[in-house]
Amino acid sequence: MAVFNNTDDLVKHVLTKTWNNGVSYTPKELGFPNNTPNASKKKTAANSLFAVKISDTDRREKYERGIGGAIVDKIIDDALKNGFTINIISTPEEPEKALTKTLTRVYKEKIELELGKALKWARLYGYNFLLMGRKDGQDLDTPLSNKSVKVEYIKAIPRNWITEIVYKKDEAGYRVIPEEVEKVNLNPGIFGKNTSIHASRLMMIVNPGLEEDYITGNPNDTIGCSVLDRPFNVISVIDHMLWSAGQTMWRVGGGLLGLDLPPDATPEDRDAALDSLGDINAKTVLAFPDGYKANVLNTASAVLNPAPYFESAIVQLAGVTEYPKSILYGLATGAVTGSQLDRSTYYSKVVVKQNWISNFLVELLKGFTNGDLKNEWELTWNSPYELTEKERLEIKKIQSEIDYNKVNSYIETPDEIRTRDGHPALTQEQLTLLKFVQTKGKEGIASGAASRSREPREAPSTIVHQERTSA
Repeated sequence: MAVFNNTDDLVKHVLTKTWNNGVSYTPKELGFPNNTPNASKKKTAANSLFAVKISDTDRREKYERGIGGAIVDKIIDDALKNGFTINIISTPEEPEKALTKTLTRVYKEKIELELGKALKWARLYGYNFLLMGRKDGQDLDTPLSNKSVKVEYIKAIPRNWITEIVYKKDEAGYRVIPEEVEKVNLNPGIFGKNTSIHASRLMMIVNPGLEEDYITGNPNDTIGCSVLDRPFNVISVIDHMLWSAGQTMWRVGGGLLGLDLPPDATPEDRDAALDSLGDINAKTVLAFPDGYKANVLNTASAVLNPAPYFESAIVQLAGVTEYPKSILYGLATGAVTGSQLDRSTYYSKVVVKQNWISNFLVELLKGFTNGDLKNEWELTWNSPYELTEKERLEIKKIQSEIDYNKVNSYIETPDEIRTRDGHPALTQEQLTLLKFVQTKGKEGIASGAASRSREPREAPSTIVHQERTSA
């Protein structure tokens, strides 16, 4: 039985026992909800915790737990959330409201859900197939011969549906370059028979990557690039730190359990009590002989502050994702956070993502409305930028300055400004009062009045005045 003469020896003993228990007890025995990051004691520098080859199972686990899912999803959600406007190419100056309404309804009812899943799966796995269902009277494994048939539905193909991706070959049996998918074979265990879908009935969405690995046709081949591959090790480090911090707080409440022993404690009781400190973290009942008083050792050697380590990991994570550091903190809190510079940087990347999505969305909209639209049109995304309350107030202030200047220089009337903002026109009484206030503002208040004379406020120099010239 161990006997300790000072705090340092006690701390070393407890830390050693805590580590040994942490890697040898099963999660059920520990009572802790998460698995250990690694239950083996045989990891070395040559055989580390980091995965050399990342599998789809690994990616899915990171997606379902913690920050990995937010890294995959958020930028897609932000790109799609504010919708789009349709313009007729021959008259691009003004949005086509009726056509915008029609195509928005098609998008909401038939496209949004499945396209969103396909885009997220492409980001998670590197690629995804989107089935474009047409009622042309042919089986899915036959080439689409009549492309004028309308798309009736779309379906994002889950990864576990696909057993093989078949590539086109030339007459000699060699795969053609550039590589082109001919069909995908589906899982017979799901569909009850051997089934395939011809590539002409599919839209392939690829998240771009180097794609240097040899493509065999296995659905686990590296086609495109998962957005979780580059930050995978950093996310793993964060997961391990979260687990360790949770173990520390759950086991010892922020410190290590110590004992004040009574002077008359027998050597046997002393040894048994001190030796049990390493095991007490895995138990639910404190049972010591009468007269023993429990306390907590909050020494620097007993408790580490994890905050600096998390901060370093978040900085590294920001370097290998589309998300600046302050936006990553927002992913964790669920709040609209981030510095103005970081928000501007992030939303510029959202706009790039919108342009990528346009390639697929325009084709889908044309497929669902094939033959119905007579004019050539184009799609413009509405701004995805989310304004903070401070930014909204700044915009209102600037707009007020602009409106004030326009009224004073007779460019627009108050009614025109109110109509633009969706407000009703001023009543005659309001117009009379407005003219009175403007007149008094220009003339100044008469001498002897309680208030000081006030000149009309000048517009900022950044506002351009429109000069009116006589004929």
